[in-house]
Amino acid sequence: MVSTSFRAAASVIVISAFAVAGVHAATDNGRFAIEGAGLATCAAFTQARQARSPEDKNAGAVDSYARFIGWVEGYLTGVNRYLGDTFDIAPWQSPELYGVIIGEHCEKNPNDRLFEVVQKMVITLTNDRLKQPSDMVTLKLKDNKGENRGVTIYTEVIRHAQDELKKQGLYRGQVNGQWDEDTQKGVAFYQAAVGLQDTGLPDPLTLWLLFSPQKTQLDAAAAAAKAKK
Repeated sequence: MVSTSFRAAASVIVISAFAVAGVHAATDNGRFAIEGAGLATCAAFTQARQARSPEDKNAGAVDSYARFIGWVEGYLTGVNRYLGDTFDIAPWQSPELYGVIIGEHCEKNPNDRLFEVVQKMVITLTNDRLKQPSDMVTLKLKDNKGENRGVTIYTEVIRHAQDELKKQGLYRGQVNGQWDEDTQKGVAFYQAAVGLQDTGLPDPLTLWLLFSPQKTQLDAAAAAAKAKK
């Protein structure tokens, strides 16, 4: 299940995420073939997403939604293969975040096709893509409730996070991509500042907000804070 604060914070980002120019066509006359679930409408995506039960016991709904998300992941893999100067177009974004972003757009635009929505999302991801391979590390921490949490992340993404945290005065260590106690504290300080649970883990939503324009961060912070009341 997506938490209320996750959904609320991500929803205000969607406005800027899809406020982009038209997508590039595959041929000079703008025609290209769409395969599989990419032809589905936003209404179908929304229906599959909403049909999932909280305990994911509705196997049919889960399979339908998984098919959509699987198509998105396949599309992004194709982008990684064919977009120049690109190793990973979505180096920290997760399937959960894809679902929230696409879902929020689709609820407002039920007649849009899935491939159109994903194309637009890719445009917004381009500036923060990983251009070269990077080592990965798995971080494991206990949250404020004593529950174990973990995330696997590129060291280059850690370096990017350190740089952004330093610009905001939340981190004073070296920008070297190495995870340490100071980096963890910086992430926790940032999470608390924008109304998220201060786990200290650089999860997808935290990174999305951290790497977004300042105005978007403030709007998301307000939404997350409102959702916690």
